[in-house]
Amino acid sequence: MKPITKLEMYEIDDPAEPYRVVMWCLPPGPPEDPRIGERFPEGSIEVPKSFGAIWFDVSTWQGGFVAQATFAADADAVRCDTITVNEAHRMKGVATQLYETASGVFQGPVIPSDNQTPDAVAFWGGRTQILRP
Repeated sequence: MKPITKLEMYEIDDPAEPYRVVMWCLPPGPPEDPRIGERFPEGSIEVPKSFGAIWFDVSTWQGGFVAQATFAADADAVRCDTITVNEAHRMKGVATQLYETASGVFQGPVIPSDNQTPDAVAFWGGRTQILRP
């Protein structure tokens, strides 16, 4: 597992890609800039987060909402804290790509969190972990 050690923002802003993706990687603890803490409240994350957190915003090129997700990690694993995928964009691999990206950033497995919605239970479908291929 690799902790996030500095605040970074990545943007996939390539019109050849199906969606626009913005990913914020935040180290654990309060940020130096209070505006970052207001936008990404660490206290709202309920899964273990001692290795930091990732916040994703996914949109269409016209600005429509596709997905939002938050992942966090500790020394053992990565977990999804929240994920919402617009119904029109489900079953297109959006959630899987976000899970795999989180796995890659933290260099470890994403495992199911203890508190899952019915959609999350269906998504996991018997899997025990997700790794970046």
